Amino acid sequence: MQRGAHHCGCVWYGTATPTLSSEATNGMPVCRSRGGTPSSSPLARSLANPHAPPAAHPYSRAAQNLGPSCGPDNLDLCNDDQKAEIEKFSTLGAEELQKLVDEKQEAIDGAETTFKAELEALQKRYEELVKEKEASIEAASPDLRTMRTVLGSLTKGADAKDEL
Repeated sequence: MQRGAHHCGCVWYGTATPTLSSEATNGMPVCRSRGGTPSSSPLARSLANPHAPPAAHPYSRAAQNLGPSCGPDNLDLCNDDQKAEIEKFSTLGAEELQKLVDEKQEAIDGAETTFKAELEALQKRYEELVKEKEASIEAASPDLRTMRTVLGSLTKGADAKDEL
């Protein structure tokens, strides 16, 4: 499925591009591809009220929460469980902690490698199945249209005899 952004600011999914309509909107463009309304596109909203503040970005709350967070340098921002976990890893020392980090990273890398290999095998099997399906359809197709036409004619004739 294709995703795109239209010049009116709407986001659309599918193969067809959205269409704009300015009917009943006092000339303001409205994306009608997904049932748009006069206020459904950012452009239409800005044209309707140019002095209005822009709509809040979905990540604006996250941006407000930027700043110091729980960590070894900010223990006062941590809850008791977080403090205990930080203390546990702090007592290990840099070398031992690096070994643990490397082990965890190797496990993640191994999982990623296995995933990619299995995905490639699955893709190859999928392609084989598609070829088998196409070959079966190709083998069955030559006479199928004629067979269906004759069958339709025969059943039509049988139905007409039953009605008499």
